[in-house]
Amino acid sequence: MRQIEIKDHAKQELSVVIDSRRVTFLVWYSSVTNRWSFDLSLDGEPILTGRRIVVGVDMLAAFNLGIGAIFALTDASLTDPNRDALPEGSVKIFHATQDEIDAAVAS
Repeated sequence: MRQIEIKDHAKQELSVVIDSRRVTFLVWYSSVTNRWSFDLSLDGEPILTGRRIVVGVDMLAAFNLGIGAIFALTDASLTDPNRDALPEGSVKIFHATQDEIDAAVAS
């Protein structure tokens, strides 16, 4: 499992390699909706647009993209991370492969 670090910028792009695929996230905070959202591209091809970042949910589960799970966790009672939650680290975003998910479920 790896953490996807969000910097203290209202809009940012970051890329990681997952299972030999280039996964690019465009993450932004909207002061109008008071929420963080993301777009996701695989190997340069846009796949998801405007997905809301919600704590405790696999944000890729409904799409069967074959790259595992992306989820946000917190030790607080936040469900919609505020502007500071991601950059400060009170809410963290993680990626887990399917093998890691299966191992966690089995134990």
